[in-house]
Amino acid sequence: MDPDFSYYSKRFQMTGSLGDVYKTLAGLHSPELRFSYVRDLLKEHSMLPTELVQPCVEVVFNREMTDMVRRIGNDHFRCRDYVAALNEYMKCVVGTEPGTVQHAYALANRSAAYFHLNRYELCLADIPRAIKSKYPTKLLYKLYERAGHAEYNLGRGEKAKFNYSECLKRLDDGVMTAEQRSRYKKLLKECIENCNGLEERNFPENQPSIEQLTGGRHPFIPALSKLVELKCSPTMGRGVFATEDINPGDVVAVDEPYISGASPHNSLLCHYDKCMKLTCSIIPCPNCSLVYFCGEECMQKANEDGHTLECPIMFSINSLPGDTKLNQLAIRWFVREYFKLNFVNYYVLVKKLLENNKEPMVRGFSDSHVYSSENFATAFSMHCNEKEISMDLLLFYFCLGAVMSEYLMISGIDIPNRYLNTIGASLVRMLLILDVHCRKLTVISPCIPAQMTKRSSVPTAYSLYPTIYLFNHSCDPNIRGSGNLSDRIRVMKVIQPIPKGSQLLMSYGVDFKEQNKETRISELSDLFKFNCECQACVENWPTNRFLPNRLTSLNLLNVNVAGTVGKECKKFMELTANESFKQAPSLHLNFLYDFLKLLFCNVKRPFKLYENCVTWISLAHTLVSIDECELSDLINKLKNDL
Repeated sequence: MDPDFSYYSKRFQMTGSLGDVYKTLAGLHSPELRFSYVRDLLKEHSMLPTELVQPCVEVVFNREMTDMVRRIGNDHFRCRDYVAALNEYMKCVVGTEPGTVQHAYALANRSAAYFHLNRYELCLADIPRAIKSKYPTKLLYKLYERAGHAEYNLGRGEKAKFNYSECLKRLDDGVMTAEQRSRYKKLLKECIENCNGLEERNFPENQPSIEQLTGGRHPFIPALSKLVELKCSPTMGRGVFATEDINPGDVVAVDEPYISGASPHNSLLCHYDKCMKLTCSIIPCPNCSLVYFCGEECMQKANEDGHTLECPIMFSINSLPGDTKLNQLAIRWFVREYFKLNFVNYYVLVKKLLENNKEPMVRGFSDSHVYSSENFATAFSMHCNEKEISMDLLLFYFCLGAVMSEYLMISGIDIPNRYLNTIGASLVRMLLILDVHCRKLTVISPCIPAQMTKRSSVPTAYSLYPTIYLFNHSCDPNIRGSGNLSDRIRVMKVIQPIPKGSQLLMSYGVDFKEQNKETRISELSDLFKFNCECQACVENWPTNRFLPNRLTSLNLLNVNVAGTVGKECKKFMELTANESFKQAPSLHLNFLYDFLKLLFCNVKRPFKLYENCVTWISLAHTLVSIDECELSDLINKLKNDL
């Protein structure tokens, strides 16, 4: 369901004051004055909260429902469908209250599924969690036995012995006959004997290394390549341009998100934004149970980064209208910086940034002339469309910021009254930035690629990439995200030849091959408030179905190479029709690069084989590195959530 951004407009319309509200808000040009006006307005209409929203435990943790889901998981487990069982047990882990027996059962069941899927490390991680969460004493021997088997399979003899020994100690608590207990002890002693001389097995993690920037790092924009520079164009404003010829396959940007959070379509992501791992092996925060982590280490780091301050107001934030995940991310951003800087330093900095009228070319750069995605001022200076968006959306975000600020103060966070308007306006700006660059611009967000979902790609996170934001849009992009698209680090790689002096352009989610000009213009105008003037739009190129696919005198730029071009086109068509090529196009990248450059120099676009080659290069640049045993669950869960 789409977020309702007319919530506050409807409330004021019911009072008959909406027209006056819009008129007054439009006449105020300072963010602080707008915030002050809206906050007073909400207070006048008794729309500011006076207390925090309390969690409704019986709604969040429905024991009857989770018990039913666990039974379904057990049925799959008995049928040895361990992947399906894992999916059900994961739902139970999320849907049960941490510290309860039901939560312990869910963790223990998940560890069993992981064991039978040969994921021994994940199995071992869930066992102490289950024990800590009041797993029944009479069943503890089963967990220690499983831990012993997992350690044995990993070749860790001493650790396996320890767990088998613990299992022996716990047998007397188990419900079994004396004969069963005697037989069990005999088997465990044999297991201990078998551990002698065991050699540890290594299971290397198959994680690709992060690609390096072609030509090295830019001296002032470290996430960009040295092969580019920042310039202003007459029609697009600030953009990234090539300082020399750049070839397909070159890496031009490697950017880490300033801040990240799970998208509305995903509850299978570690919420610590320096991790953002997509996995079924999540554990909920024991305090709010509304955010999830891939392990205790990430949970601790998130708490140190400010999550403990978010916890008291998470249910209040989730009760607000709009996009819940975006609201959570804005609060996380605010809390993290507010306490990192302390409120006086924070106030001084955001006051300066809100009043800053720097030239576009230097906006977001530090005093030392560096544009860094790690810098708060860089992220806070990103464009937010405040002057272009509709009045109802502008009113919505100022109302939302005022209500969020009130919840923060109710929870005990000190915001002195003399700083409130500036600090509240800064929170509104964060909401507006996230709305444009996370909720709307999802094309660069971590996602499950389309070739895995068998339909469109599914965003898994909201991620703010300040450096990638520097690239302007084209419906015929010459760079795209590459590598592992589910990863938080975004690598931008060249997919078409880029001559010296040309602009590097990405797609904001529309492509001339898939959508006609009218649809593209409408979508870009609605979401991003600009009219696209790329070549595909200016010349009204046809969509993929109607692209010319034959070489003629009309599209050949150099008739002297007609024979060579024709021969290479035939070779390309034969290669791409081959099933082995479709399974591993990356093995043929050198040929694809050379073929594309040949067409780029000698054939007028649009031309179907050129566009197909660009598509294959984009696919070949994409890696898939999500664990096999979790893959079907992840995709099915994400599809169902859409």
